[in-house]
Amino acid sequence: MYITFDSSILISDYYLNSKIAELFLENHEMCGYKLLISNVAIEETINKFSEEIKKFNELNKRNLQFILKEYLNSIPQNIIEDLTNKYRYFLNKKFTYSKERPKKPETLAFIFIKI
Repeated sequence: MYITFDSSILISDYYLNSKIAELFLENHEMCGYKLLISNVAIEETINKFSEEIKKFNELNKRNLQFILKEYLNSIPQNIIEDLTNKYRYFLNKKFTYSKERPKKPETLAFIFIKI
């Protein structure tokens, strides 16, 4: 049986540190399940990760207006890009892509993932 991860699952626990994610990722193969994650879900997750860092910056700027600007350091764009690239690397390391594909045509949009 195939189980798919939607971007909302990845977004709710970016680094898959929760006990539920850990339990699933360590035991899904033993239970006879294969994990499918679409490229779209991966890209949506990475984009949302970057957006949340940018939103964090904006909230800090707005909430900390009483602090003199020279003491207020927001995360520079190049650091945001670096964090985003590191997150992309994390996901690529976490999920090893396989050339095997499911046989049902309705699932061909997904990449078979072996963890």
